[in-house]
Amino acid sequence: KSDLDGAYFVIQQPFKLLENKDDLEYLGQDIIKDQTKVDVVKLQYYNDDGSMNNTWWFYFNASSHRLEGNMVRHGDTYSYIVNESYEAITGLSLNQTRTSYRVDSLRNIQYVRAKYLYDFTN
Repeated sequence: KSDLDGAYFVIQQPFKLLENKDDLEYLGQDIIKDQTKVDVVKLQYYNDDGSMNNTWWFYFNASSHRLEGNMVRHGDTYSYIVNESYEAITGLSLNQTRTSYRVDSLRNIQYVRAKYLYDFTN
């Protein structure tokens, strides 16, 4: 069930961002991965009591506007997720392969946390 929940969360990004538009902040442009220029959007998620739960940064390709990756802060740790390939079956250009890295707050990679492959053929 947790794998299914995780896959659903990944697929709904970035479409779900508009539901939280009051908590979105455009941070300008940055360079990621292999010198890809991106627009950076920050989103704060809050608990029911109003305390901050976690923070996400979304990296959209400045030319194609495709989601290139994310960084997320959970407590004191950061993960940087790079979208490496996209499916062509649905016409939505959803993530097909991704790698998650443990990073510091500046996105300096410490180690690979996980690799993901989403199969859209079934």
